[in-house]
Amino acid sequence: MTEGSPQALSESGPAPRVLIVDDEPSIREVLEIFFEQRGFEVTLCEDALQAEQVINASRFSLILTDLRLPKGGGMKVLDVAQASQPSCPIVMMTAFASTSTAIEAMKRGAYDYLIKPFELDALEVISQKAIKHGSLLQENQALKARLAQRGAPLEGMIGQSEQMRALFHMIERIAPSKTPVLILGESGTGKEMVAQAIHKLSPRASGPFVVMNCAAIPEHLFESELFGHVRGAFTGASERRVGLFQAAHGGTLFLDEVGEMPLAMQAKVLRAIQFMRVKAVGATEEVAVDIRILSATNRSLSEDVQSGLFREDLYYRLNVIPVTVPPLRERSADIPLLVEHFLSSLSKEQARTPPRLAPGLMSKLLSAPLPGNVRELKNLVERALALSQGQLLTEADFMFSSAHHAPASPQATLALSMEREPTEHEAYGSEALLEAFVAQVEREAEREGERSWSLERHLERLEERLVYRALERTGGNRTEAAQLLGISFRSIRYRLKKMT
Repeated sequence: MTEGSPQALSESGPAPRVLIVDDEPSIREVLEIFFEQRGFEVTLCEDALQAEQVINASRFSLILTDLRLPKGGGMKVLDVAQASQPSCPIVMMTAFASTSTAIEAMKRGAYDYLIKPFELDALEVISQKAIKHGSLLQENQALKARLAQRGAPLEGMIGQSEQMRALFHMIERIAPSKTPVLILGESGTGKEMVAQAIHKLSPRASGPFVVMNCAAIPEHLFESELFGHVRGAFTGASERRVGLFQAAHGGTLFLDEVGEMPLAMQAKVLRAIQFMRVKAVGATEEVAVDIRILSATNRSLSEDVQSGLFREDLYYRLNVIPVTVPPLRERSADIPLLVEHFLSSLSKEQARTPPRLAPGLMSKLLSAPLPGNVRELKNLVERALALSQGQLLTEADFMFSSAHHAPASPQATLALSMEREPTEHEAYGSEALLEAFVAQVEREAEREGERSWSLERHLERLEERLVYRALERTGGNRTEAAQLLGISFRSIRYRLKKMT
């Protein structure tokens, strides 16, 4: 579109708004027709006071004002507009005798001026350039806001270690694009916070940030949760439901624990990401979506690809940019900062003065294993605050002995299978426990009349007993049972399905 064409001023985006301030009705009428023909929404004012009220109530893409106006003059309109909406360009209209005043207006922030009477072609050129200038100012302001936000710890992410500075730098680099990101890291390291930071520093920050925990959705509801369903699509579908892909339109969809996604769903998710189109369960037509995909996992997806648990094509589609969140043990220098942050924020929630740490307590925290990473450290601080009686936190408040849970050892796992607690001798090692367990299953086989000792059968018994005992100890909580056994949620779900 050329600058002289009728639609050049409003060829993209919603209808721009223009404010025309002039005390001559004939000029207001001509300018109103001119801008309306070019797709503008036009507002007219006849004096400076009226214009001030309108500017403070509405936002505009362009303001044209005469210099000589009743009730304040054009300079007043300029000052009000500069204070209320500084990115809006202002064009002054003036008679030849007031040219020096118009130049003074430009020094005070006006974009340009027109000398009456002026050609409409000149008005179109100046107006178009002024609007482009205003758009650049708005983009610059948004960029400055994002840069200011980046200068602080990203979205509450605390750390000054070399590893965290590298992570912050990576987030800043990848945030502006639409490229999929796979966030890797142990449980409790803050992978979702990284995803939120990427979203909020991106051009999609004003759009939704939608989270789906792939480990928490039953397999039979997975497709409906992601793509939605129409009424009557299946038993219980009493009304239409919008899926998470559509809910994230214009923003970001975060697939947490993506390694737990059922294999049967992975092909459908791959297609949705490739074509950015989804079809609700029971629907006949696809719907286009505009989203950015972020995903996270604490598993090794490359190993899952090798074992056939995760599709290779989906893995490469998600893993365009890998981002690793370091575990706390690799950035222990950040622990004092994190403790201070948690003490401050949690004390504020409880309306109390942040307490101090007893001498030597920080050294204890620095040497603690903290396998749950930042999440576990926060839980430690929160528990200590709840148990403390005064303004000094002691080692007793932190309950280190019960707060740290090492990964399940072979002895601990095998002991779960015993119908009784292991003896003192058996507790020394897994070989003694294994001998005790073999003797136990042999006695059971003898009672049941089994004449042959089947390794496969006894291993199945061991697996079943381990799972059921873990579920008993966790009150039926599958996630906690999986942690107790040292396996994934997906693994325990598979074993339970096999056993039923």
